[in-house]
Amino acid sequence: MKKISPETLTIDKFLHNQKEIYIEKINLQDSIAKFLTETLENKNDISLNKDDIVTNGLNLYKQSLDIEPVYFGYNSQIKKFIDYCDNEYFAELERKQTIDGDERLLLLTPSQPSYYIKKEIDFAEYKISSRKNRDNIKKSLIELYFNNDEAYFDNYFKNGDFFIDDKFQQKEIQKNILAAKEQIHNFFVKKKYFLLERKIKNTKEVDELLIIDNLFDKYFESKSCFLHDLFLKIFLINWIDGKYDFRIENSTLENSIKSAINFDDKQLFNKTF
Repeated sequence: MKKISPETLTIDKFLHNQKEIYIEKINLQDSIAKFLTETLENKNDISLNKDDIVTNGLNLYKQSLDIEPVYFGYNSQIKKFIDYCDNEYFAELERKQTIDGDERLLLLTPSQPSYYIKKEIDFAEYKISSRKNRDNIKKSLIELYFNNDEAYFDNYFKNGDFFIDDKFQQKEIQKNILAAKEQIHNFFVKKKYFLLERKIKNTKEVDELLIIDNLFDKYFESKSCFLHDLFLKIFLINWIDGKYDFRIENSTLENSIKSAINFDDKQLFNKTF
């Protein structure tokens, strides 16, 4: 974190690195997911090919250990870079009356709505949807918010009273949805035109960091997409101990996670090499 500061790194370089780290982390998590899927589909091969499977699994896990502190370090510094630009550039422009207080606030507000606002609107539309349209909306929500897992979706909406069929209530909710969408669109247009017209230093980078912090990061966090390395560790611990038929069940999930978190990573590597 000492290396990642506005004093030692320009904001455009910071943003570039941030994107590269996200790409690396997403690709690695995807590789781990594919490795686990393919390995568990051929569970009879685990004992026969234990050395190769464990070696490949440990290599993937080692990569996750390398990227995790870098990912955490960059994410934890986003606000510091935004504040630096605000204090160094935007505040100075306000003092010189090049921009006013409202325009400075505009520069510090993401041009895209936060993840939670977007999710709330999408769920509200599903809540008032007609029966003939629900399947299409459900499919879209499963893909966007529930990792293409229908069981995950059904568990989230298990309350049978979720849908609103009262026409008056539907109309009120629809009115609120349209108003929210219009407000979001108007703000997006307002900020984009402002950025294009004023050409203020670092405004584009600040806006992208605001979007990453308020939308992109919260989206991945909500979907729990970055837990594949934890499940990989759970399986590696068991495979190394010769438990080739180990499976994660709902009844043992919590204990498996706790055990993996508390299991020393150095011990994991020392048990095989």
